[in-house]
Amino acid sequence: MSNRLSTAKIAATTALVASAGALALAAPPSMAATKILPADIDANPRAGHLKNGTVTFKLASGASSKLKSAGGKFSAAGTGDVKGSTISFDVTEASLIDVTTMKGSIILDGSLSVKGRSKTAKLTKITVEPGIEKRVIAKLGGKSVELGSLKGGSSKFSRFADGTLSGAKFSLSASGAKKLNSATGGGFGAGSFATVGASITGTELPLANGTATMTMDPSLLKTLNDAGYSLSADAPATVVGPVITLPLTAGAFDPEGLSGRLSFDGKVRVGNGPKSIPLFGWRAAIGGGQNELYAMFNEGSTAAAVLANVDVSQLEIRIEGQNYTGVGGKLTLSKTATDILKQQFNVAIPAGTVMGTVDLAGQLSGK
Repeated sequence: MSNRLSTAKIAATTALVASAGALALAAPPSMAATKILPADIDANPRAGHLKNGTVTFKLASGASSKLKSAGGKFSAAGTGDVKGSTISFDVTEASLIDVTTMKGSIILDGSLSVKGRSKTAKLTKITVEPGIEKRVIAKLGGKSVELGSLKGGSSKFSRFADGTLSGAKFSLSASGAKKLNSATGGGFGAGSFATVGASITGTELPLANGTATMTMDPSLLKTLNDAGYSLSADAPATVVGPVITLPLTAGAFDPEGLSGRLSFDGKVRVGNGPKSIPLFGWRAAIGGGQNELYAMFNEGSTAAAVLANVDVSQLEIRIEGQNYTGVGGKLTLSKTATDILKQQFNVAIPAGTVMGTVDLAGQLSGK
């Protein structure tokens, strides 16, 4: 991790200040920006993009023998390397995985040419998905195919955003073997195919816990109060004057690239008595030009909407050991939020109105 956060950068007095120019928050050219939805955050809340890493396939003796007897072999391009029965690839930054559990999706950087009994086919966008989907997929002949399952193995999380996976078992499915045989002329059979290992470094640091403190803008709060409405909260959220606090239950954040995802608990109510709106299911997606704070607006709802846009141009992050703080985030109301205020309370506030500021504090996962 020293190539990303030096010891000096995590000293107690060190501040990582995001300049206005850094707010471009555009994904690197190799990382296609994908909109993160609350369901994605719920499925893998501590997942982050990868900085670097390697995935290795050690072919099972039976699979290797079957391919060899058919006159087949593998060859790799890009970062791929084939040595005997071992195939390895570097990973791409577009991968998204929780380094504390090694659950997620690892996209390999390169392609694998597969020679079978009579033909050669190429596998591209090879993706290893341990822990959640538990499978290996790739593009074959321009079409995405599921090659088989990926089960077992052990994960190890050491420090910062470094994780390893070892001993995972990749089994070729009957369907996967059939598709490979059709493309190559034969040499593949369903069953045990390879043992998979991975060693990676993520760009986002996994967060163990924390608290978000939102301080409402005085003008917005006065507008609501003048109309006869106020804020209240259900535990574990709190409201004291203009300050809302929400516990952070999980997340991952890159203090340099200012990207990540955050999950919060607690319910805040806006309104007066029976005429109130509950806000809950708080989720935040930062980076890739998204920068959105989601919330649910209706009891029993499973659908979230964008409550506010998040400006991190002045966000200052400090890290000391496992402790982190983030100060200076700004929230502006989305059109969805202002439409609801108009419909529910007949309070007209334009989209883009400052909602308030937000600060974070808590602990990183690991050391």
